[in-house]
Amino acid sequence: MANIDTLKGKLTAIANAIRQKTGRSALLDLDEMPPEILSIDGGGGDVPNPDDPLLLVDWDGTLLYSYTYEDAQQISEFPDAPVHDGLTFQRWNWAEVVAKTWLQNHRGAQLRVGATYTPTDGQDHNYWRSPRLSASNQIYMQHRATTSIGNYAFINYHSLTSISLPNGLTSVGTSAFGDCYSLTTVSFPNSLTTIGDYAFNHCYSLTTVSFPNSLTTIGDYAFQHCLSLTSISLPNSLISIGVNAFYNCVSLISISLSNSLTTISDHAFDSCNSLPKIDIPASVTLIGSYAFNNCSSLADVIIRGTPALGGSVVFGNNPSNQRFYVHRSDLAWFETATNWSAIYGEGKIVAAADYIEYLQSIGIDTTDFEGE
Repeated sequence: MANIDTLKGKLTAIANAIRQKTGRSALLDLDEMPPEILSIDGGGGDVPNPDDPLLLVDWDGTLLYSYTYEDAQQISEFPDAPVHDGLTFQRWNWAEVVAKTWLQNHRGAQLRVGATYTPTDGQDHNYWRSPRLSASNQIYMQHRATTSIGNYAFINYHSLTSISLPNGLTSVGTSAFGDCYSLTTVSFPNSLTTIGDYAFNHCYSLTTVSFPNSLTTIGDYAFQHCLSLTSISLPNSLISIGVNAFYNCVSLISISLSNSLTTISDHAFDSCNSLPKIDIPASVTLIGSYAFNNCSSLADVIIRGTPALGGSVVFGNNPSNQRFYVHRSDLAWFETATNWSAIYGEGKIVAAADYIEYLQSIGIDTTDFEGE
C-alpha cells in the first residue's frame, strides 16, 4: 500500500497542474479532484482550458476538449465523444472545416461545438443538445411530450436537411434553426402556434414550408434570407407577420395571405423580387413601411379593404407598371388617405371591376368585385 504522504503529494501536484492550466486563484482541495483524472504531466497535460477559442462540449455541458487557435487550425478530425449508457454518439454539431473557417473569420471569439446523440431505448424520440450558449438549450424531443423548441437549439446545424416536428409542439424559439444552410424542408405539427424571431433566418436551401392551421404568429426575421423558398400559404389562424419576416426571399413567386391577418409589418416582404402579384385580404388594417419595397416583379396588387400605410415608402422601387386594384366604392377613400393619395395621384389605383377578365387570367378570385 502506498505511503499516504506520497499519495497526497502526487495529488497536490495534479491539483497544481490544473490550477496553472485553468487560472484558478487557489489550490484545488483533494475532495475537488475529478475521480476520472488518473494522471497529468507537470506542464498541465491535456486538461481542457475553458478560455481557449475552440471548445468541444458534451450534451450536459461538460467541457471535453479545448484548442488554441493554432491547434484548431491543424485539426483534421474531431475526436469521438464519450460513451454514455442509453445514447449513441452521432456527430459534432459543427464540421471541422466549418469550425476552422468560423474561427478564421472571428478572431478573438470563442466557438463551442456540441456533441449530438440519439437514444438506444427504441422509443419514438430524438435526443439532442446544442450547447453553444447555455444549459437552457437542452431539448428532449419526444412526440408525446415536447411543447417547445428552445432558443438557439439547432443554430448552425449545417448538416440538417429536413425536419418533421412532433405533435404537441406549440412554439419554435428564437434562432432555433438559424443558419441551417442545408435545410430544405420543414413540416410543422397542427399544434404549432408561434414561430419565433429569426427561427429560420439564413436557411438558404429551404424550399418548402407547410404551415399548420393552428399558427397565429410569425416572428421578426423568422424566414429572412431564405433564398430558395418559392411559395408560402399562410393559414387563416395567422394574425401577425413580423418585421422582416420574409425579407430577401428572392425566389418567392407565390404568397397566399391569411384571411385573419391584421398587420403586415415593416419590411415583411421587402426585396422579394420574384413575386409577381399579391392579394391583400380585407382583414389587413396596416401595411408597414417598406413591406413590399424592392419587389421588382410586383406588377399587380389586389387590395380588398382600406388598410393604412405605415410610411410614405411601402411599395418603393417597384415596377413602373405596378397597379392597385380596389373596390370601386373605396376609390374616394384611397384618393385622400395618408400616403395612399400619392399613389392615387399617379393613376395606379383603379377599380378592380374594370379589370375582371385580366385578374381572372392571373388567378385572382374576382367574386368580391363583380357587379360593382
